[in-house]
Amino acid sequence: MSKTSKKKPTTKRTRPAAIKYDKFVKLWTVSSSVAEVAKTLGIKTNSASAIAARLRASGVKLRKFPRRDTQPVDTKKLNKLLEAR
Repeated sequence: MSKTSKKKPTTKRTRPAAIKYDKFVKLWTVSSSVAEVAKTLGIKTNSASAIAARLRASGVKLRKFPRRDTQPVDTKKLNKLLEAR
């Protein structure tokens, strides 16, 4: 018995188009979150954050968006857990 396998046609992954920094900065200044910037540009949130960090490291004065924690941190409760050990 010979096995015949049907290979799926593979598509080569391509790099996304480079984002122009002037477009990124303009969008950053009018957006309310990193997620909004990422969604508008069609990139991941981590990528938008990385671009912003790279620009800041180069001296561009981009504002920092407030972090959005998913849950409040109850420090007293957590410290009691650590002390119980």
